[in-house]
Amino acid sequence: MGMSVELTPHAQQVLREILGRQPDQRPEQVVERALDAVAGQSAPAQGLNLLADSEFEAWLDALAVHSSEIPPFPGETFSRESIYRDDEG
Repeated sequence: MGMSVELTPHAQQVLREILGRQPDQRPEQVVERALDAVAGQSAPAQGLNLLADSEFEAWLDALAVHSSEIPPFPGETFSRESIYRDDEG
């Protein structure tokens, strides 16, 4: 049974980026692997890389920029300063 799905502009862009990195893939294959991943199957084991290493690093860097704004969870977190506080002196 075939099914037609209309992608949002954002989803179209993401699909284009993935296909740009994996030109041997067909759009149907990329979507199928993404759906398998959502359903709980392992996408990386099937060769689906949603982010290139450099993109992942950039994503982590973007998160780190605002990491100081994330409030701590009382009693559950520690800082680098608290780890080494007793070693100073």
